[in-house]
Amino acid sequence: MCLYNITEDAEQDLRDIARYTLSKFGLKQLEVYRQALNSTFNAIGRNDVIQRQFSKNRPNILVTKCQHHYVFYIVEGVEKPTVIGVINEARDIVVLLASRLTGEGEQ
Repeated sequence: MCLYNITEDAEQDLRDIARYTLSKFGLKQLEVYRQALNSTFNAIGRNDVIQRQFSKNRPNILVTKCQHHYVFYIVEGVEKPTVIGVINEARDIVVLLASRLTGEGEQ
């Protein structure tokens, strides 16, 4: 039984991460990173991660780190913890996440 859910946006993030990692670092690194992300998602499902609130304005959004990515998720009002985004630390996290929450998409 899966301990977490994942949104379409987060699934797209994972596809983008896989494509980038494969092209820049190869299949071996892709597998290492995939295992790290799966481990992080399962730890979220067990509530066994170091987490913090994303912002005071959005206290229901929690965030944890997995290597070079921030994993955003919610636990309130959902059956299981739900991953809503996996965003690289070098990107404009606030803009990307805000666009998803308002439904405007990335610009």
